[in-house]
Amino acid sequence: MPQATTLTVADRKATPVNHTFNPNGQLKDGSWLFTETGPVKIGERRFSITTRKSGPNYKARVLLTDPVVGTEVINGVSNPKILRTAFADVTFTFSENSSLAERQDTVGMFSQSLLAFQPMMDAVLTKLESLY
Repeated sequence: MPQATTLTVADRKATPVNHTFNPNGQLKDGSWLFTETGPVKIGERRFSITTRKSGPNYKARVLLTDPVVGTEVINGVSNPKILRTAFADVTFTFSENSSLAERQDTVGMFSQSLLAFQPMMDAVLTKLESLY
């Protein structure tokens, strides 16, 4: 069983920026929360990771929450406000009879499908285009 440790991931900017998510504890549903400390608490990016057994399957869920924060000014007082939030929610489901190699292949193929050099997937996910 792995220990909850720092998770560092790069974004897809022309010059990638690393984002560091630190363990922030286990939640009531058994998931682990990881946060990237930001200038204001409401604007923190969050990763949560959950693994559970469901019948003959194991489910592993990863959720990224990415808020965009602006400043709202009321009567000369500035306050941070969430303007919008992007979510990425992925669930992997594996049979209890699956092999480690099968699970590694599935995760690997899925992660490769999200890379920028996959033009169809990139257009659908980042440009919000429909397939024809």
